[in-house]
Amino acid sequence: MNPQDFVHLHTHSTFSLLEALPTPDEIVLRAKELGHDAVALSDKGYTYGLIQFYKACKSHKIKPILGLETYIAARTRHDKDSSSDTRRYPLVLLAETDEGYENLLKLATKAALEGMYYKPRVDKELLQMHGKGLIALSGPISGAIPQAALAEDRERVKALVDEYRSYFGHDNLYFELMDFPNVPGQAEVNQQLIALGKEFGVPLVATNNSHYCRLEDAEAHDVLLCIQKNANVNDASRFSMRDSDFSMPTSEEMMAKFAHVPEAIANTRVIADRCTINIKFGSYKIPKFPITTGETEEELLRTKCEEGLRVRYPHAQSRTAPHNGEQFSPKQIWDRLDYELETINTMGFSGYFLIVADFIGEAKRRGITVGPGRGSAAGSIVSYVLDITTLDPLEHGLLFERFLNPERISMPDIDVDFADTRRDEVLEYVRAKYGTDRVVQICTFGTLAARAAVKDVGRAFGVSFNEMNALAKLIPERPGTTLDEALATDELQAAIKHDENYKKIIDIALKLEGKSRHVSVHACGVVITPEPATTYTAIQRAPKDENTIITQYDAKPLESLGLLKMDFLGLKNLTIIQTALEIIERMHGIKIHIPATGMNDKKTFELLARGETTGVFQLESAGMRRYLKQLKPSAFDDITAMVSLYRPGPMDKIPDYIKCKNGEKEVKYLHPDLEPILKPTYGVGIYQEQILEMARTFAGFSLAEADLLRRAIGKKIKKELDAQREIFIRKAKEKGYTEKLAVTLFVDVITPFAGYGFNKSHGACYARVAYETAFLKAHYPTEFMAALLSSEQGDTDRISIEIEETRAMGLEVLPPDINESLSDFTALEGRKIRFGLTAIKGVGESSVAQIIAIRDEVGGKGKFASLEDFALRVPSKILNKKLLESLAKSGALDSLGERAILVGQYQRIAEFSKSAGDSAASQVDLFESLHTASDASKISFDPVTPATAQQKLLWEKETLGLYVSSHPLAGLRKYIRKKARLINTVTSEDSNKRVTLAGIIESVKPIRTKKGDMMAIISIEDGTGKIEVTLFPKVYTQAMDILERPDTVLVIAGTIDMRGGVPQLRAEALKRASLTTMIEKARELGSYDEEEAKNWRPNLRENEEKIETVTDEGDVIVQTVEKSATTSKSASPMASDGIHGPLGLWIRGGMDTEWASAKLGISDEKKGGEEERLEKEDAEDALKAHHQPAISIHTITLPPKAPRDLLIALKQIFETFPGSEKVQLNIGGKIVPVPMTITVSPVLDKKVEEAVGKYS
Repeated sequence: MNPQDFVHLHTHSTFSLLEALPTPDEIVLRAKELGHDAVALSDKGYTYGLIQFYKACKSHKIKPILGLETYIAARTRHDKDSSSDTRRYPLVLLAETDEGYENLLKLATKAALEGMYYKPRVDKELLQMHGKGLIALSGPISGAIPQAALAEDRERVKALVDEYRSYFGHDNLYFELMDFPNVPGQAEVNQQLIALGKEFGVPLVATNNSHYCRLEDAEAHDVLLCIQKNANVNDASRFSMRDSDFSMPTSEEMMAKFAHVPEAIANTRVIADRCTINIKFGSYKIPKFPITTGETEEELLRTKCEEGLRVRYPHAQSRTAPHNGEQFSPKQIWDRLDYELETINTMGFSGYFLIVADFIGEAKRRGITVGPGRGSAAGSIVSYVLDITTLDPLEHGLLFERFLNPERISMPDIDVDFADTRRDEVLEYVRAKYGTDRVVQICTFGTLAARAAVKDVGRAFGVSFNEMNALAKLIPERPGTTLDEALATDELQAAIKHDENYKKIIDIALKLEGKSRHVSVHACGVVITPEPATTYTAIQRAPKDENTIITQYDAKPLESLGLLKMDFLGLKNLTIIQTALEIIERMHGIKIHIPATGMNDKKTFELLARGETTGVFQLESAGMRRYLKQLKPSAFDDITAMVSLYRPGPMDKIPDYIKCKNGEKEVKYLHPDLEPILKPTYGVGIYQEQILEMARTFAGFSLAEADLLRRAIGKKIKKELDAQREIFIRKAKEKGYTEKLAVTLFVDVITPFAGYGFNKSHGACYARVAYETAFLKAHYPTEFMAALLSSEQGDTDRISIEIEETRAMGLEVLPPDINESLSDFTALEGRKIRFGLTAIKGVGESSVAQIIAIRDEVGGKGKFASLEDFALRVPSKILNKKLLESLAKSGALDSLGERAILVGQYQRIAEFSKSAGDSAASQVDLFESLHTASDASKISFDPVTPATAQQKLLWEKETLGLYVSSHPLAGLRKYIRKKARLINTVTSEDSNKRVTLAGIIESVKPIRTKKGDMMAIISIEDGTGKIEVTLFPKVYTQAMDILERPDTVLVIAGTIDMRGGVPQLRAEALKRASLTTMIEKARELGSYDEEEAKNWRPNLRENEEKIETVTDEGDVIVQTVEKSATTSKSASPMASDGIHGPLGLWIRGGMDTEWASAKLGISDEKKGGEEERLEKEDAEDALKAHHQPAISIHTITLPPKAPRDLLIALKQIFETFPGSEKVQLNIGGKIVPVPMTITVSPVLDKKVEEAVGKYS
């Protein structure tokens, strides 16, 4: 038979979430493989994959048939009773016409919005309303007609046939036959439907209800069902489809199955020929901007642009205004505006700009902080004069063609950042303006990434969590890593080679990887449509938010349909800026407008040059701070350059940029005509815009043509690349340049440059936010740090880092106070910041809001004068025992009473408040109120011993999550140094060395080994830092009682291990010291620092500032600038040559392999007994399984005798790809750990390969 005589009309894709395996593309490719010229997709309940499927079909010249397996409610879609409505009946609907496709979208929408009860359901009313243009297949065995047939209920079948024909039309109903002999009842259903079909004149159609493409995919599909149900594959009682073949069989196989009813096969062709729909792509569907003045969109856009231009460029009030020496003449400015407006109007995007300018303008009118722009939109002067962006594209050399290319029409992409706390407010404005049915948030799909797929498959096979976790960690953690890429690593290959179960898990995970797991709300995407959104996409409620409506198509299908997609982004840094500005206004009564200050503020650049950039947008990483100190930025362009260069790939250009800027290296150009293009970046190519300029200068390309060249290079499609190369060389020769120069420019400059060049518009916008945060930190440090701390509320680790930075800046951080604290961190006069009241655990936001409102009420009594005043003014219903205890322990009530008294007797405050009654609500006569106040004038407390400083600290830790006023070990540094190392002195250079540390316990995590023994990971801190300590079973058994005792300082001897680049202590001996006794002894010996205890500051900045520069060989030279007479800790004798870092020291030291062997524990030291070895292995396995470091290990194999120059080259390469993946060298079979972490990428692998080839 001809393969095209049969068509698969009932298939499910991965968008039948966790119920079917193939992607829409895989279904299409399978149909093509089978020789079919048409295929249908009918996912369960939703239309998620239809556009992707349609486009895949068209690209492979296969006819797409768009369908849906809907569910019919037992009663109506509104009925949701557990006793009656959990049953539902599937029905397959195929769109015969464009109207049918529109009805499919409407049914899917109504089912999801109104009929959702476990599954989205339709009912008779909806089918009657939206049945036109649809062909119905009776569905699987659980459908209404098959169930009636199974019951041999002829009358019920006849009634359903009449009912369905009334919805869809007499000729639009088919009885669906499936050949599943192992499905109970299916054969009987087929027999009944064949007979009843003849009787009622209902034609038959054969399908296979496909859930995967090939029979060999059945096991992977079965595991997918286990993942959905959280079941084990060995559970005989679970739901499974393994008994039957739910693949996409060949036409011959289907004909053999239905040889007795050949018309069922023939009708698949009939239906396929009947179904013809046409979805239009390439035209843009932008809503009309509401205009009341009678102008066109084009006229209104020009009017608004001209008004904005006169504001932005006061010297250019008209095109003919005099040019008085400004950088750009009025004519240049107006010409640029005219050119952009002509392009925008020609492309039909005038309304787009009006819409964006409108909601940004509304946000600013409401006082919502808006970002300066994002991406290439900043290259448009139209965006600038409409106040969509705040960077002058002329001043910063930003190109419009990088944003909108007249020679390649595509929708503009203006992403907008708002303060994250008020983003939703802007979204609500847009909904109100254009209609809630036309402004819908976009859905997105969570997929099974490589690690998740491995873990899920392992769980389905019953493998323990710890074991699967260990296997999954062999997959590099960098985003986007595929299992195929991971299988190229030695570690994963070794694991599957030695364990057949692992191999099976990986094989199945390969089939599940990338498949859709769940639907959710896109973080920022919103679609705005000219007609109701359901004209273009079905919609539904967000899975975890009934009030949020989302599309059923994700971003790419919506964009391909030509819909206006906007990204409303919430950026925390803008919230920090907005909060800081509000604090400044509250404290100083002034409104700061940072743009008005210019971007050349001396104090700001001094802060950047010192590298004091914690909290500064994009500039706070350790590597960035190091480069800033080398660079000493002096202009805004330096910030833009660093933001653009600090990425894997172009990072190796940073040393050259720094040296050329600082005059340490001569700037050289391949040709003099490159100088105007590269001079602003000191001869270093950084921006994509520079590629465009090169193409214009050397080959006479228009900027629009040059952007097409950039895109062609980026796509790496050989045919396009060769064509562009030929055009470039020909045009360059026509301009008088030699062919040799043209080839060199294209091959050695432009082509590699396009691979890493950054969009300058985007870099400049990010640099603007960086500048604003740095400006605030430099000029208003108290206000800025209070805003920064407030933004991190709830993240104790991050707050600890920022408090350390705050104190290092000379600011004082204080515990909360009932009379001074606001809700969030509170900036005070005198360079002080107090914890906010909502930072206290056990204190709710609504209670805090009421307390502050009472205290700060205009015309009110002001601060609480006493406990009694507090108890009388605050409603008694707020003053519950939990709130009062938390306030007391945190120190918030210290100004009203002694802490120990209040903590122990806080209930008396509540009793006083309750007995006195709410003063604000009291409705008694004057004499009675005086009598009550007199009787209850004081709260009576029993005398207690005042709280010690140590007790206060423990309470602070309990209620605030960290020590604030001091630290239990404050004042003891000198005493501890005599007996142990301070934690902040431990570095990677201590790896495999024995040390002794002392500290108080922060946390204890018990772990059970495979043998059932208990061990633990504890965290200790000493006021200078924290470190994790591993207590193997033997040590843990000895220490268990100690860990629970109060007043404890642990003194631990052990060996430093490096895990994920972080030092950890492997405990070998442990003893307890009494903190109280330690303080007493330290005082007796004169080793207790009272000043340090009183004014404790953790991790104070070193007295020396290390400024690093990079040599041509890639080594880091450390120059020390002394700030005071205090000397630093002694340096390693190996560091005398100025080479910094363990790898550099090892290289200079002759690369001693004994050292590397010792690192790996493969030295010739005498081994312990077999029993001890096994116990240690068991504990190590438990430790590995428990730890979840964000580190994977990348192994690079080198020749047995790797030359010194190769190792130096590798070190330089590694430093240009910083990240979180560990790297090790395999030198002649010996593994040598490298003490740095990197980001693995194909670019890095290529550079390593080139280095090995060069030096080997």
